[in-house]
Amino acid sequence: MRRATSATAHYRCEFDLRPLGSIDQPWSSLAKSIRHWIEQSPQMAPPETNDAFFAGWFFRSGEWRPPGARYHYVRTASLVGNGDDRAPQYWAVRYEHDDDEPARTWRTDIGITRISSTDYRFALAIGHFVREGYIGREPKSPMPTAPRLVGWLLRSPDWRAFSGTEQLLSEPRVLNTGDGEGFRRRLEDPDRECPIVLVSRDFDSGKFLIDPGLLARKLSGSASIYESASSDLDRELEWCLGRRFSCWNGMVRVYQPELRFDGPADARRHRFVPGRAIGELGVDTVLDMLVRGVARRVGVARADTIVALEDIATIDREHRMATLKAEAGEADRHEWISLLEETNSDLEEQNRKKDERIQALENEVADLSDAVSRLEFDTRSLRQRATNAERAAAGLRARADAIAALDRLPQSMREVVNAISVLHRDRIAFTDQALRTADECEFRRINDTWTCLRAMATTLHDLFFQSEDVGNLEQRFFESTGFRLAMTEGEMTKDNNKLMRLRKDVYKGTEIDITPHVKIDKDSTRVYFFPHRSGETQLIVVGYIGHLKTAGTRRRRN
Repeated sequence: MRRATSATAHYRCEFDLRPLGSIDQPWSSLAKSIRHWIEQSPQMAPPETNDAFFAGWFFRSGEWRPPGARYHYVRTASLVGNGDDRAPQYWAVRYEHDDDEPARTWRTDIGITRISSTDYRFALAIGHFVREGYIGREPKSPMPTAPRLVGWLLRSPDWRAFSGTEQLLSEPRVLNTGDGEGFRRRLEDPDRECPIVLVSRDFDSGKFLIDPGLLARKLSGSASIYESASSDLDRELEWCLGRRFSCWNGMVRVYQPELRFDGPADARRHRFVPGRAIGELGVDTVLDMLVRGVARRVGVARADTIVALEDIATIDREHRMATLKAEAGEADRHEWISLLEETNSDLEEQNRKKDERIQALENEVADLSDAVSRLEFDTRSLRQRATNAERAAAGLRARADAIAALDRLPQSMREVVNAISVLHRDRIAFTDQALRTADECEFRRINDTWTCLRAMATTLHDLFFQSEDVGNLEQRFFESTGFRLAMTEGEMTKDNNKLMRLRKDVYKGTEIDITPHVKIDKDSTRVYFFPHRSGETQLIVVGYIGHLKTAGTRRRRN
C-alpha cells in the first residue's frame, strides 16, 4: 500500500517481528516500546508535565500535543480488523516535531500490521519537509541513520526480526574461512527481502577501511551487515561467488535481493566501493553514500502492510464499502452502491496516479542526490589524480637528477640499495637494519640484486597498492619478474616465537612485520619487507637483506 507524502525520504525500513516465549502481550509490549522511544526523543517536552500522553488513546486513536508546541504532535489510529481491541490488526502512529533548522519539520510514521496470531510487520518511514511559506536557505539533509527504536527491537530478548528469510541483527555477522558456500546460498535465496552488505579487510593492514559495526548501527532494520574475519576469505569468495560478484581488499559491496548468479548483467546491480576509492574519498563520504543508497531505497508499505495513518483510513473505507455491499438486499440500493464503488474507484485511481507521481519525484530527488555524490566523487578523484601526477612528475625529476649524478655503476649491495632508494624514493624505503645488513651481505651478483630491488620498487609496489585484483600475489609477481615471493614462513617457523621475533623491525618508531620476502637466489639471500600504508604514503619498506634463520635452517645444521 502506498501513501502520499511531501516529505523528503530520510530513512525507511520494514521487517517482521516474531515474539519469543518470554513475552505475554506482544502487541501491547511493542506499542509501549514505540511510546517510550517517542518519550525519550530529545525534542520531546517533558511528558510528566502532561499526563494525557500516557493515557489509553495512544493504543487506540487520538492525538497529543505538548503544551505550547506549534509544530509538535503525536497522533495514532487503529483498526481492529481480524484482531481484537487489545491487539488490532492495524495500528499506526505519526510523530512530528521541528528541529534546530528554521522551518524544517521531521515526520516519523510507524505502522504495525498483524500478519498472524503471533507475528507483526513493523514499517517505519522518516522524512523531513520545509514548512509552507518559508523563504530562505534550504537546510542540508543530514546523513540517514536508523532511529534508536529499531536498535532496541533488534537487540531485544523478546523479539526476533526478519526481512523475509534473513534475520536482522544490530551488529555485523562474521564470515569465516569455510563460510563461502553458505554465504552464496544466503545471497541467492529468493525469499531474502533486504540488502546484504559485505565489508572486506584491507589486504595490507588486515583491517577494515569502513567500520562494519558503525555501518550496522546506521542501517539497522534496512540491511544485514557481514564482515570478513580475514583477507583469506577473499579467494574463497572469488571461487564461491565468481569474480563478478566477489568482494576483496577493503571493498564494501551491497548485494540486493533477488540476486541471480546466472544473470550475466546482474552483477552491475550489486554496487561496490573499492578500497582505493575509500582512501581517496574519505571514510565519512563513502559511509554517507552507502547509507543514503540503502536506507532511502528500501521498499516499504507492501500491499498487505500499513505504514501511515492514511493507510488505515483507506483500509477502513474499503471495509465499510464491503460491509454495505454484503448487507444490501433491496434492489434499489444496488445502483447506489455501484455508484459509490465507481466513485471510490475513480478516487483510488486519482490517488494512485498522484502517488506514482510523488514516488517518481522522490526517486528523482534521490537520483539527483546520487548524481551530486558521483560528481563529488569524480571531482575528488580528479584532484587526487592531479596530485598523484604532480607527485609522479616530482619523482621522475628526482630520478633523472639521481641518474645524472651517478658517476659509475653500483659495485656493492650497499651501493645498489643507495641508488634504488634515491631512484624510487616514493616507492621503497630501507630501515637502519636493512642498511646494516646490506653492508654485511656477502652476495656478490650485483646485477641480480639491482634487478630484484627494482622489481620490488615497481612491480611489487603496484601489486600491493595499485591493483584492485588481489589474486595470487606470489604467482603474479613470479610471472612478471622471475623472482619468488613468499608472503609467510613455514608452519614450524611460525610456531617458533624466537624465530618470528627476528622478523620484526622498526620503521619511523612503529614496529613492523617483515615476514614477507623476495628470494634473490634459491638459497642464500632474501629481501625481507613490509607493505607500509599511512595516509597517502605507500611504500615497500625493506627491513633485512640476507637469510634469517628458519626451522629448516636448524634442521639442516643438525
